[in-house]
Amino acid sequence: MQHLVRVVALVGVVALPAAAHAQISAGFRIGVNVADLTAEPALPDFDTEGARGRLVVGGFVTLPVNSLLAFQPEALYSRQGATFKDVVSGGIELDYLQVPLLARVRTGAGSRLAVLLGPSLGVRTGASSHVDCCFVALASSPRTVDDLLRRFDFGLVAGAELDMGHLVFDGRYTWGMTNIWNDKFDGRPVGHQKNRVFSLSAGLRF
Repeated sequence: MQHLVRVVALVGVVALPAAAHAQISAGFRIGVNVADLTAEPALPDFDTEGARGRLVVGGFVTLPVNSLLAFQPEALYSRQGATFKDVVSGGIELDYLQVPLLARVRTGAGSRLAVLLGPSLGVRTGASSHVDCCFVALASSPRTVDDLLRRFDFGLVAGAELDMGHLVFDGRYTWGMTNIWNDKFDGRPVGHQKNRVFSLSAGLRF
């Protein structure tokens, strides 16, 4: 957590001199995550049956560098996870504090459309699972699902934002780059599972 705070603070210090001469704006957004997990290599125990909608909500600050480029840090509560099938029937819910550090690039002078690119730093704040059948290993494990998961997640974000006055509409995709599981599950390797999240949101800019 300390490393996350230091990175956010450092990027903010770098961006402030440029933003000091431009109009800073802030706002909040709320929307839905279409979230899933991918496995490498693919494991039959962890096949997912499709993405599900989950909440994303938070705030952002836009620090213009020039008429086309701005730095946009955000702080978002993001619910993610997946529903499992085949050998495993059940699901997992993952709660994250996500801090995207985005470059916001307008597609032209005066354009309402901007491209969003940058990293996202995530801290998992909660985790829960439910098992409908057949997942004997987790059901009999003395550890909770929280013990089996890594705390931090790093992702890459690409998307677009449409500014309509004070209204903001946003669509983005986040590629998780971190294996969410610890290296082994009850003594056996589980491969690498990573977050995949498509988000749609609407918000207000002040």
